[in-house]
Amino acid sequence: MKTVRKVTAVKPAFLPWKGTDRTDKLPAWYLYLIRCADGSLYTGISTDVTRRLAEHNSGKGRGARYLRGRGPLLLARKMRVGDKSTAYKLEWRMKRFSRAEKEDFIKGKIKLNKLRKRIDSKFRS
Repeated sequence: MKTVRKVTAVKPAFLPWKGTDRTDKLPAWYLYLIRCADGSLYTGISTDVTRRLAEHNSGKGRGARYLRGRGPLLLARKMRVGDKSTAYKLEWRMKRFSRAEKEDFIKGKIKLNKLRKRIDSKFRS
């Protein structure tokens, strides 16, 4: 007579987020716009806008190639946007805005919620 072995589910060894709110541990992402000395606008995302602006102002290293030689650079606007995925989508949309739309966004005439609605409708399948 054969004995039947009871099979139990294998539990993962480590689940760091189990029982906690994972969003507390994720860094906040920001969408920012920089105004260059020549009047042009640059859009980017970062978890630390102050550090990123310093990198851009240094003119070398990790700063964006577009901004080299266009200083002094001024932070025109920054907004907390949530997670990394949302930040990339908003940056993609913002880079397709006209100059007038970007200026309206800087002045606060275009709200982030309106921009997010455009993103949600664009990326829904």
